[in-house]
Amino acid sequence: PDEQIIVNKEYDENGNLIFYTDGRFAYNRNHQQMPNGAGMLGNPSSAQSAIIVPKPGDDTRYFIFTVASSGGPDGFRYSEVDMTLDGGLGDVIPATKNTLLFSPSVEKVAAIGHANGLYFWVIAHGLNNNRYYAYLVDCNGVGAPVISDVGQAEGPPGWGCLTASPDGTMLASAMRLPGFELLQFDNATGIISDPILLHVQQGAYGVAFSPNSQVLYALSIEVGEISQWDLQAGTPANMITSRQTIGIGAPVGSPGYQGGTIQQGPDGKLYIPDRGQPNLSVINAPNTLGPACGLQHDAVDLLGQNAILGLPPFIASFFDTT
Repeated sequence: PDEQIIVNKEYDENGNLIFYTDGRFAYNRNHQQMPNGAGMLGNPSSAQSAIIVPKPGDDTRYFIFTVASSGGPDGFRYSEVDMTLDGGLGDVIPATKNTLLFSPSVEKVAAIGHANGLYFWVIAHGLNNNRYYAYLVDCNGVGAPVISDVGQAEGPPGWGCLTASPDGTMLASAMRLPGFELLQFDNATGIISDPILLHVQQGAYGVAFSPNSQVLYALSIEVGEISQWDLQAGTPANMITSRQTIGIGAPVGSPGYQGGTIQQGPDGKLYIPDRGQPNLSVINAPNTLGPACGLQHDAVDLLGQNAILGLPPFIASFFDTT
């Protein structure tokens, strides 16, 4: 919906910055643009412009997956980064830069660990259809997609986020129309199944699971409402009726939108941009049902910089607490 510079960062096992990207440019740990780091085909207006996934079996290679905005022709692509290049600061490999996977795509990308604990799945969605693409990233690189035609079709502009549960069993999708959808994910095969349309709501944008994968949160930027579902309620009908409104995406920054992406942090809390304001909101106890989950506005001071709509996506299994 508007510019929202989302920066996806990669760190080593000691927490040291390796490199980062906004989907258009790649920067090394010294905050310098990599020599071949310009001209990737993500977009700062995409809900999830880029995500970094390490190459299994090689601690010097990484993939940057990028997503076009509003169903544009650039589609879903990847570029490979080799950290042995440029004297150990890393660079994008020219031969892999902007490798097209499919087009057109919506503004979604999610990543989750494979059932074997070694590989990764990267998941995206087509435009004007109900097609999910799950790409296996293994020691050989990015494989052919596992395709699942399931759930609601999504048309333009393709706004909204896609996320996986930390335990790797579910996906949640926010579609501007018709709303919020829950799906089952087999992290051994990449097959997506059993869709449940949880709530029809215009402006569906942010989605996030609780750390224990038992509660789902979602936010509409046009209505401003933050919803919560009990994923342990039993039947699909019971899950649908378990919905509670726990608050609004506050405060209103500029006309039309409230809140934005919902993203888990390493502390187990969920963070939400206060659009147009120098703050983030936080859900302090996301494993807890109802108001006791602790939605708190103006919780993180951005030191004079205003939030817009985005927070960077991460590989969801990094947050698994089970």
